[in-house]
Amino acid sequence: MLDVNISQIIYNYGFVGGGLALILWGVFQFGVQKSIEKHMEEITNQIRPIVECLNELSRRLDRIEYALYNDGHTGLINKVDHLVENQQIIKTEIEIIKAKAEA
Repeated sequence: MLDVNISQIIYNYGFVGGGLALILWGVFQFGVQKSIEKHMEEITNQIRPIVECLNELSRRLDRIEYALYNDGHTGLINKVDHLVENQQIIKTEIEIIKAKAEA
């Protein structure tokens, strides 16, 4: 009859299983992870021009918004409103002058 020691069998299977787990972990770390990092670098390099373009568009929109609204007094919208008010005043004054000229 075979002399089988259960603890030795468990130890051997544990050692083999641990070794396989360590090997699989190493393959994942140095194989799959490196491949993922390489592809992420490629993707990052392809996306970089798009991000730079979006940043430039954001800066341009900021400048446009500043030109439109500025500080609430010298912005383009405020200047247009001021011109409309002046136009109404001038229109009223012209009507007064016409009325006086006709009289």
